[in-house]
Amino acid sequence: MFLGAPSPASRSRFQLVDLNLVPPEYRRRLFPFLSVGLVFILLGGLLLLYAALYVRTYGDLEVAQLATRVSQARAAIETATGDSTARARAEQLRAMRNDYRVLTERQVHWGDVLQVIADVPPGII
Repeated sequence: MFLGAPSPASRSRFQLVDLNLVPPEYRRRLFPFLSVGLVFILLGGLLLLYAALYVRTYGDLEVAQLATRVSQARAAIETATGDSTARARAEQLRAMRNDYRVLTERQVHWGDVLQVIADVPPGII
């Protein structure tokens, strides 16, 4: 700094002298908060991983059970309805009935149209 004086930033800090005369094996041990916290975080992560695995496994089991029930129901329907050609014919008839219903809804009633045209107000020729 000025005329060779040391700068305050480079000055070493004052350190206390360790005057503890009790041997290390008799000193009180500090509680390891950091280690315990890390162990809790690790255990929480493991519990979440186990819960996710359990939910996934349980969901797969439920899906498998429902798939077996659907296949059993499909087999029962197959035996109850008879052959597949009769079922195909029934589907074809249902489709034809739906087409007929749509056509009847879109049908124009010409009698009503001609009635409206013929009913002109008085005074119009």
